[in-house]
Amino acid sequence: MRAGFFFVVSAALSLACTPPAEVTLSPSTGDIQDGVEVRVEGRGFRGRGRVDVFFGARAAKSVVVESDRLIRARAPLPFEPGRVVVTLHFEDGGRVNVTPEFEYTMPAGVQIRATPVGPQVEPAG
Repeated sequence: MRAGFFFVVSAALSLACTPPAEVTLSPSTGDIQDGVEVRVEGRGFRGRGRVDVFFGARAAKSVVVESDRLIRARAPLPFEPGRVVVTLHFEDGGRVNVTPEFEYTMPAGVQIRATPVGPQVEPAG
């Protein structure tokens, strides 16, 4: 009986720790001012505990696991325009890089200023 129990627990743990297969992001670009809502699509998102979504080193806002195949998150303000790697950090210890990278674009007439509480967008001057 113990051997059967061990097998079931081991199989359940190995499935829970398996990273999702192909994980994609859309849209993959957005204006730095918008706080763009992105869709992370793949599978295996549920049953892994809480998930944090990082755009480079900055955590996304309003992360919602809508289903086993969909996470919605709001891109945080960046420190500068350009491409960043998007990474899912699961509570079970798993980490998954999302493709493609997210690219922040800079609209005309604004700039980013670093402050002690994080980046701030302000009119260019």
